[in-house]
Amino acid sequence: MTQPTLFSRPDPTQPETQLRRNPRATEVSGANRGLPASGTHRHLALEYIIDQGDDGATSDEISAYLDRHYNKYVPPNQVASRIGELVRDRWVMDSGRTRRTRRGSDATVWIYRPADT
Repeated sequence: MTQPTLFSRPDPTQPETQLRRNPRATEVSGANRGLPASGTHRHLALEYIIDQGDDGATSDEISAYLDRHYNKYVPPNQVASRIGELVRDRWVMDSGRTRRTRRGSDATVWIYRPADT
């Protein structure tokens, strides 16, 4: 194993939270469940999606929400990256529906995925 440098990329197979060197599967699972951390764009996006219930939200709607309520402009494409992380970590899922964005394009509607699904 080589020493990581400032320019090393993180291992995408490992969770973003800290773990010991040889974690048990339950520790990895628990670390993954700890994501997303409070205060992050990912956490705020997840909260908004949950608040929307079955209506869900698009990346564009989340971007507008962050700008309105937190005075944080996060472009829809960056929100989409956070949504991708939430999908990967099984927090949200594609509802199978689309809605128009502010620019007139169709966008995926994301909904909360309860832990038992």
